[in-house]
Amino acid sequence: MTEVMRSVYKRGRRFKKVENEDIISNLPSSLISHILSFLPIKDAVATGVLSTRWKYLWTAVTNMDFDDGLLVEPINPRKRTKRKLRSVEMSFINFVNRVFICHTSFLHTFRLRCTQNYGVSILNFLVSTALARNLRELHLFFQIEDYSGLAHEVFTCTSLEVLELVGRFVLNVPTLVCLQNVKILLIEELEFLDDVSINRLFSGCPLLEELSIKTCYFKNISMFHISAPALKSLVISCWSKVGYKLVLDTPNLQDLQYHDHVTKGYSMNKLNALVNADIGFVLRGHPDHDGSAEEHVEELFEGISKVQWLRLSDDSMKLCRSLLPKFDHLTCLEISCKNVRWKSLLDFLESSPQLEQLKLVFGGALLQDRFEENQTTCSWYQPKNVPSCLLCHLKEIKIMRFEGKSDELKMAEYFLKNSKVLEKLMIRPCINKRSSKINRRTSEINMVRMLPRGSEKCRVVTF
Repeated sequence: MTEVMRSVYKRGRRFKKVENEDIISNLPSSLISHILSFLPIKDAVATGVLSTRWKYLWTAVTNMDFDDGLLVEPINPRKRTKRKLRSVEMSFINFVNRVFICHTSFLHTFRLRCTQNYGVSILNFLVSTALARNLRELHLFFQIEDYSGLAHEVFTCTSLEVLELVGRFVLNVPTLVCLQNVKILLIEELEFLDDVSINRLFSGCPLLEELSIKTCYFKNISMFHISAPALKSLVISCWSKVGYKLVLDTPNLQDLQYHDHVTKGYSMNKLNALVNADIGFVLRGHPDHDGSAEEHVEELFEGISKVQWLRLSDDSMKLCRSLLPKFDHLTCLEISCKNVRWKSLLDFLESSPQLEQLKLVFGGALLQDRFEENQTTCSWYQPKNVPSCLLCHLKEIKIMRFEGKSDELKMAEYFLKNSKVLEKLMIRPCINKRSSKINRRTSEINMVRMLPRGSEKCRVVTF
């Protein structure tokens, strides 16, 4: 064997030895415990069998994630008995208790997912035990129909910064609420007890910055009042068919996402810091029978008139038949144009004198008379006045799902002809699997490129 071959052979053996080396075990114990914190607690505890050194490393984890769906064996519905169910419940509770007894560190995050009802006292004891470890984040997922209420310690833990409550139970907020450090509050699938109870929750979170309310039930609520002076982000996505009045006292709100049926009224004062708003009303199964929906929509638009970026669904556009407020700060507007009146779009453009970017998402007809009363014909019409934003500020237009229909072509012609400072008209065609459709849209996009333009800088591009 030559000297060169010996050298290569030695290097190969050295590299092979490095590849088989247990690098993780050579890490500091504190770092290993931190890594184990990102595993479900069942897997973290299981690492204790790897070696003597690993036996107690999991006891210093700072995150705990308990999921009874992962910790216990599922019961065959045909063989389901009270005795077996009780055995499964006890195995889960005993495991959680043993973990808490062995755990030696503070807790940063505690997640508890339960599909079985282990009893209110037991569940609340587990939550209270976690809260006593200087907890920062609490995430509870209870798919239990007859769960009667959370432990009072949940509402008085001063170390909490993030609170997430998900489950089909009534949120009964106690008289004393002191969540002075909670900045993020996430609520999903809950039923609110009454107006007073929910007011206590929000008033007890003086530093609340992010609030998300999804798929909740408002049948006991007449006025949903959110008073949070530090709130910056609000998401309400409930699709509730029960009418209530929404009152926002959030002067520092920057982001608003509101998807729901039109409620009985809106009061949104001093939303001067609002930057982004996403409004999506639902008309299907709308509970409003007194014809006041459009009036309430006008109240909401008046409240968000300081917004800079606005997204509207097609149902939201259908309700825009009243006098719109001036959106003097609006620079970006995105609209879903599925069966939306052309006049509604023009009304928004007329009310947005500073608009610079416009995004239109097609999927239906954009016609003036499609939803007019006692009107059966659909025809394009040429507006008498050109909105001021087209003359002075509108620089970019995006048209999504372009199908090359006649109303779409006429709309593109109108924008190209009347936009004096337009720099780019971007078109994304709605691709059909049939090649003939693709070719037809390509030819129609080429027709758009040949249309006369009011701005010399304007380019028509596809993306």
